Amino acid sequence: MLITKCFKFYAAHRNEEIGGKCANLHGHRYGLKCHFEVHRQNSISTPFSAFDERVGRLISQSYDHGMLIHKGDPLYHTLNQHMRAHDEQFKLKVLEGPTSVENLAYTLFSEISALGFCLVKIEIQETDTSHLEYSLSDWKADRAKYAWRCEVDEKDEKNLARMTLATASCAVALQS
Repeated sequence: MLITKCFKFYAAHRNEEIGGKCANLHGHRYGLKCHFEVHRQNSISTPFSAFDERVGRLISQSYDHGMLIHKGDPLYHTLNQHMRAHDEQFKLKVLEGPTSVENLAYTLFSEISALGFCLVKIEIQETDTSHLEYSLSDWKADRAKYAWRCEVDEKDEKNLARMTLATASCAVALQS
């Protein structure tokens, strides 16, 4: 069975790669809908509060009222210089690639899966008229295709191992 949980967050970003109006710094009120595969044990499967506590905390701490930025964006270097020079701290969520909704979906799917949930699909609403659906099979395809998304530093090795284990057990459960 599936449990669906919805979250919202506000974030600034720009996509320096595609040009046009999206190359300008701007913001969105993102909607995030997560679909989790759960297995019933006794009268319940997973308490809704477990998703709120862990996924809600991730969204609040890492994304809400922050700036999504590509580590290769020249603006990232400039913002880091500014923060050092002025002893100021901005909330930056650094992505491995440009801050497209597709790359945001990959990052969110990876991080939410690393929390130990069996995430089947996420839906991201970037504007009132623009939505993206991103599934476990999309995540696997992206992970295999884009080498820059597989770079892992030492502090993330445990999360990657947990995420890989969670998605592998999720895939097995979905095949049953």
